[in-house]
Amino acid sequence: MTEKPKKPVSIGEKRLADADTDVIWQQLGRDLLLEISARDLVYMEDGVMFLYGPHGRSKYRKIIVKLNGLDLYEVEVGYLRRRDFKWVVVAQESNVGVESLRNVVRSLAAQGLDA
Repeated sequence: MTEKPKKPVSIGEKRLADADTDVIWQQLGRDLLLEISARDLVYMEDGVMFLYGPHGRSKYRKIIVKLNGLDLYEVEVGYLRRRDFKWVVVAQESNVGVESLRNVVRSLAAQGLDA
């Protein structure tokens, strides 16, 4: 009997390394944030979080970017299910280097809009 695949644990529930959030915003870049329609930017102790995508959707889509202890990033895309206010992880990427952070955020954002 095959085991049911486990759902990924949200990085929002884990405490990772302290991060300079201004540096994360700079590395993401204003042009990327405009491209994915980022809004409601939130500073967290170990990363950043923001809503993205078109307004008026039935799901509040969020991207969380956190710095881990290896000086790499954890990126997660998900949404808040309205009926029970439960966080649903759509896509997740671990150990992302700064050189590929923008591309990972862009591709995960596209995956989140398709879900």
